[in-house]
Amino acid sequence: MLNKFYVRFIGIGIELLEKFIFNRRLARSYKKIFKRNLYSKDKIYIVDVGANRGQSTKFFSKVFSNHKIYCFEANPNIIKKLKEKTKNINRKIFCVALGDESKETSFNICILDAISTLSKPNLKSSYNIFKSRILRTDVRKLYKKINVKMKLLDSYFQKNQIEAMDILKIDVEGFEYQVIMGSKLIISSLKPKVIQVEAHHSDQYQNYNPNIEILLNSYGYKLEKKINHAFGEFLDLIFIPTQ
Repeated sequence: MLNKFYVRFIGIGIELLEKFIFNRRLARSYKKIFKRNLYSKDKIYIVDVGANRGQSTKFFSKVFSNHKIYCFEANPNIIKKLKEKTKNINRKIFCVALGDESKETSFNICILDAISTLSKPNLKSSYNIFKSRILRTDVRKLYKKINVKMKLLDSYFQKNQIEAMDILKIDVEGFEYQVIMGSKLIISSLKPKVIQVEAHHSDQYQNYNPNIEILLNSYGYKLEKKINHAFGEFLDLIFIPTQ
């Protein structure tokens, strides 16, 4: 029980760092990219893939007051918390994993739930070993597996469950490439003004594909900006249409 509270304490600390450092950097970037164009719309449609406890959902709701947010979260253990933390936001929540296939698959739940993933963790990674020390646990006990349903984001567009998309944000701990692969139709059809993707620069996942920029270039998007997080070896990439 004591370790559970300690892990949550670490999680809260990370959230605060991100809120006061990373989110400010991100907000400045959105304001610079959009200037007044997007703010003048009656409603801003945002798809938040990897919603976790609603950190990004709350961020977007503050930056864009005229929002509607579609939240996708694979971890069923935190859906109640996500609903509670975003109850005053105009959002719709889907408890499902997104990727490039429709199937049942393994989901790796980390004891620090914000870094749970569909990717296969590399337990020999120096980053994961360091992470286990910070969280005061054996690296072999960092994750536990559950089965979840995985779908394509495209399938929600095909079923008319997403009516528009101005911003697509993807933060799924190393599985971003696969999510984008399963989003080709919705991206080409709805043409979001911004695609925000978290990118990792460590060996913590065995099946991580770093070629996100090449893939989004093929979808008609170019890299506009890189934004470092408050800590760690990862950053968010901001893509905008080439035309």
